Amino acid sequence: MIISLFRVIYYIRYTVVISGILLFLIALLISKLRFKLSKLIAAAVIIAIFSVQTVYYYDLMYNETSNTIEDTFDPLVTKDDDFLIDDASVYVMTVMYPDNTVCYYNKNDWRIENTYCAFGRDAYVVNSFSEMKPLSSRVWTMGRGECYEYLLQNGYIEVSAHNIHLEFHNYNWEIILLEKPE
Repeated sequence: MIISLFRVIYYIRYTVVISGILLFLIALLISKLRFKLSKLIAAAVIIAIFSVQTVYYYDLMYNETSNTIEDTFDPLVTKDDDFLIDDASVYVMTVMYPDNTVCYYNKNDWRIENTYCAFGRDAYVVNSFSEMKPLSSRVWTMGRGECYEYLLQNGYIEVSAHNIHLEFHNYNWEIILLEKPE
C-alpha cells in the first residue's frame, strides 16, 4: 500500500479484489500492534491511501470524456455495421454494440480467441485476414493500419473518421467508417 503513495496502483475494476486485500491487511496490522491508538492510526493511514487513489481514478474514469464513445457513435452505428479491430483498447468499445459482428485481428497471436469472443454474440478472433468471415458493406476500424489497408484493398472506401480522446490512460483513437460500394 505504501507504493500507492508514489505510483497509482488502483483501478476501479479491481475494487472487489483490492477491498478484500485491504481489509485483510488492516486486520493483520491491527492485530500486530500493541497500543490501541497506534492501531487506529495505522488503519486510518491505510484507508486514507486507498481512498485518495480511489477518488483520483474514479474522477479520471467518470469525467466528461467517459461518454465520448457513446455520444459519438450511438447515432452513427447501425445494426448491420461490422467492426474490424486490431487494438485491444478499442476492441472493448464494441461491448456497447453486442448485436454487431466484431472481428478482432490478432496480429500478435496473443492466444485470446475464447476471451475476446465474450465481447458479443457475433464476436470472433482471426490471426490472419484469410480466416475472416465476409464483412457487411459498412465496417468500422481503428486508425490507418493493417485493418484499414485490408479494407481498402478489398474495395471499401473511407466515409468518415472520428477522433476520440479519453482521459483515462490518455487514449487517443481515430475510428474510421468504411463502406463498400454496391
